[in-house]
Parts: sequence; C-alpha cells; structure tokens
Amino acid sequence: MASNFKKTFFVYYFPALLWVGIIFYFSSISDLKVGSAKIFWEIVFRKIAHVGEYVILAWLVFRIFRNLNGHGYGRSFFSTLVIVFLYAASDEFHQTFIAQRSGNPVDVLVDVLGALFGIQSLEIFLSKKNPKKKITFLFITVLAILIVVFELANYDVQKFGEYVAKPAENLVEPPNNQPNQNQQPVNNNRNNENIIPEALPSKLPVKILIDVPFTSQAPLSVWDAYHEEACEEASLIMVKYFLDKKTLTPQIAEKEIQAMIAFEIKNYGDYTDSNAAQIIQLAKDFYGINNLKAVYDYKEADIQKYLALGKPIIAPMAGRLLGNPNFKVPGPLYHNLVLMGYNGNTIITNDPGTRKGKDYSYGIDVLYKASHEFPGKNLDIKIGRKVLLILE
Repeated sequence: MASNFKKTFFVYYFPALLWVGIIFYFSSISDLKVGSAKIFWEIVFRKIAHVGEYVILAWLVFRIFRNLNGHGYGRSFFSTLVIVFLYAASDEFHQTFIAQRSGNPVDVLVDVLGALFGIQSLEIFLSKKNPKKKITFLFITVLAILIVVFELANYDVQKFGEYVAKPAENLVEPPNNQPNQNQQPVNNNRNNENIIPEALPSKLPVKILIDVPFTSQAPLSVWDAYHEEACEEASLIMVKYFLDKKTLTPQIAEKEIQAMIAFEIKNYGDYTDSNAAQIIQLAKDFYGINNLKAVYDYKEADIQKYLALGKPIIAPMAGRLLGNPNFKVPGPLYHNLVLMGYNGNTIITNDPGTRKGKDYSYGIDVLYKASHEFPGKNLDIKIGRKVLLILE
C-alpha cells in the first residue's frame, strides 16, 4: 500500500508540485527580464515564457485526472483548466507583493490559453480520434495566443516607444523640455562621478520647507512594470518643475515619465535602476540640468546642512530600509526620493513610491541608514555608497 502511494505520488503529484514551485520561484524574482534590447521583443518573449510555463503545468495536471484517476477527456479537460486558472490568478496576486513586479489580469488569460494549447496538443498525441478537428482547434488556440501576445507588445511600444524599430522623431516628445540646440549633445558615457565641495552653512534654522511640486512614479495610478521602475524619473521631474516654477499635474507627469523612458531606451539602451552618475547624466541630456552634483560618503548632519541651502535633493535609497507602510509589500529594493525640508530631526520628502508621498516625513536616522547608491545589482543595494544629488 505504502509502495503504491509513493509510486503514485512521485510519478504524478510530485512533478506537478515541483513545477508549481518553479513558477512561484520565477514570479518571486523582483527584476526578472528576458534581456532583449527592444521593448517589443522583451514583452513577446516574456509572454511566450508564460505560455510555456502553463503548457507544462497543464500537461502535468491533466495526466493526474486522465491517467491516474481515469476520468474522461471532457472532465479532465475542464478540471485542468479550472486548476490552472486558479493557480494563474493566485500567481498574479502573488506578484503584487514583489518589488518591481505587478499582477496583470491579462497574464491570466495568456496562462489559460497556454494550458488550453497544452491539453489539446497532449490529446492529439494520445488519441487518434478526429485528428483534423483537434488540429483545427489547436490552430485556433495558437492564433489566439499570438494575437494576445503581439497586441500586448504593440500596446507597450505605442506607450513607451521602440528605440530600435522607430526613428527618433516618432518617440514621445517631452512637453516643452527637450534640450535645445545650444545644450550639450547626448553623452552615452554614464559613469562620470561628480562631487560637490562642502560649502555648508554653519548655523541652521530650526526648520525649513522647500516648495517642490509632487508626483508619484505612477501619476495615473498605473503601477505596471515601467512605472515600478520610474522613481528616478519622477524625482528628476519634481526637481525640474521646481527649477522652472511650473505646475505639475498627474497628466503632465505621466507624459514626462513616458518621454523620459523612451529617451533612455533610445540613447542608453535601458531605463531601469540608475546610479548617481547615470541620474546626473540623464538630467543633463534630457533636461539640460548641468548643476546636479553628487555628494558621496556624507554625514548624517549634512542632510540638514544641504537642505538649508534652499534647494531640493535627490536621494538614492535602499527602499526596504525606509519602512514606508504605504509601499507595496515588501517595498522596492532600490528607490529614489526628493528631500525638501526638515523640522528638527524629521526630514520632509516628496516620495514618488506612493500616491501618499507628498510631504512624507522620515526620521533623519532612518534616511541615513537607508542611504545607498545603486551598486549594479538590486540585491547588493546595502553595499552601495551613501550619496546625495545636490543642485550646485
């Protein structure tokens, strides 16, 4: 009896459980990417990977109903689809808790279509009844998968631009902010280190507040994969609109973020996780801001001293060390926000990582401990140097 149970478990249940665990593992990776240089093919490959995951899961679940339990094709078919649908939905919900990931209901449809393809292909292989009819349905399923995948990819290209396939003039233009002909051309060397000399006031006011317009990194509350990565862009936008003394609405901020991401992809090949030198270069190339400098290895008290100069500060952070309860659990590994004042030992910020981030306060000790530059990998964020980006 025990022998039969072990054989049944390891032949049928264990492979399915193992594959569920593999899907869960990949969904838990915060910055999972295929690595394509083009947005279009990045999305296509990622969705095809979704299909592949659930083709295999459907095979493994279907054989439990069909081969182990001896259910008919129809019952096995629908039971498998129900289980796959429920797991796909739970997996998308799981991704809402992962930094830099988001749950997408459309991905559930892609997963179910993958399962449908898997079941149909398995049945064609196992049964020779009505092969033409089954092949026809399989062809329809493949066509549906391709339509959904390519429509999703086209949507993202239209939204953010395609830096290789489209000429520069077809990219989203930044509204009234593109550097003019008198400004410096784009410099793709993003590794310059800028250090500002310490010219700090000796006597500080008790409190100070700089009027900096606010935007979250998802101004229209669309927290997709692009906006999850847009804290640097949102921080630069707030600084730019402070300098220009312009009103910043959610609609304007959304256009700015889209334009900046398209610009980064075209000129740098990537838009994610920038270190201090890269943020400074982006400020120069996109906005013509030439006086943003980096202060490395500063002291805790220097935060108030630099704020006393009356200009906002962009602060790279190890996001999870901030402990902001408004972040999507568990919070971003790497994050940027704008420091705009203090009241005693409380630092006032515009934190783009949450719609509740306007005038959000952190203890100075919390900010200082969380202060880390992006070191090249999200998981290594705690070894990044302390840095502030100051307007000179």
